[in-house]
Amino acid sequence: EMVMNEQMNPLMRMKRVEQQIIDSSPITEAFGNAKTVKNDNSSRFGKFMELQFDDRGVINGAKIVNYMLEKSRIVSQSETERNYHIFYMLCVGSSPAEKAELGLRDPQSFAVINAKCPTIPGKDDVQDWHELKAAFSTCGVPQSEQADIMKVVASVMHVGDVKFKGDEAAEVANLDVINLVAKILSTDPALLSAALTKQRMSIAGSVVIKELPPAKAEYARDAMCKGMFNRLFDYIIRQ
Repeated sequence: EMVMNEQMNPLMRMKRVEQQIIDSSPITEAFGNAKTVKNDNSSRFGKFMELQFDDRGVINGAKIVNYMLEKSRIVSQSETERNYHIFYMLCVGSSPAEKAELGLRDPQSFAVINAKCPTIPGKDDVQDWHELKAAFSTCGVPQSEQADIMKVVASVMHVGDVKFKGDEAAEVANLDVINLVAKILSTDPALLSAALTKQRMSIAGSVVIKELPPAKAEYARDAMCKGMFNRLFDYIIRQ
């Protein structure tokens, strides 16, 4: 019945699409904006929005194309800057049950978060969290998918906490973190550890596994954090 009414009422359909376009902003800002030296809500990616109209000039859709997300920010920020807003919003705005499930704590205690700039004057991360959840609902993102998105965000923070030991061959020093990430993502902790401490190469048609030293394992860890968040951001924009 609702579908029929919207087909009969272009104005209703237009208003719904317009609201979805408006509510896409809190989503893209949460995952793609951050505090910089000069701007408390700086967009750290390029965005092109294409609006689609029907033959009567009524908006009936929109498409966002993103490019060049600033990936270095995911693992490192200057003293007066912050990581992407979503990390702080998730840590302080989520429910006690969500915090327990995702192993969350104060955002500044995570290695990928700049501890010297945990808050922004005049910005309420808890309120922004609730606005984000409302925007997800308006845009038709199911609760289950929202939960999966937040699992990836939390995992990025936890992977950033992984430390290594050893000289020539790196070993994960805090396996509890690996086990937590594996639990959140429903994956094998041994495979996750191997992805951070070993390099798989193909030589003359044969597969060779090379042990990484701690310095290169740290590079692999940071690359995993950046890759996970960047792919998540691309996924959100495509939706």
